[in-house]
Amino acid sequence: MKMADTGSASLNPRILLYDPACLLVADHEEADVASVSHQVSLDGTYTVVLDSFRRCCTYTDFGDYQFYFVRVPGSNE
Repeated sequence: MKMADTGSASLNPRILLYDPACLLVADHEEADVASVSHQVSLDGTYTVVLDSFRRCCTYTDFGDYQFYFVRVPGSNE
């Protein structure tokens, strides 16, 4: 999964991934593009949260972004 800042604001993309037990299993933030790669280990519904990680006053809490997701063939269904 990737979240990319596509606007002119200083959005700092952040992706959080929670497993079916609501435990955080992956978290990544970056200045322009955040990415997470995770192989699921539990059956059930995983939750993805897209956010902005503010390091200092130069980043905003909002902005335009693109979200990219790839489901690999043969993955758990």
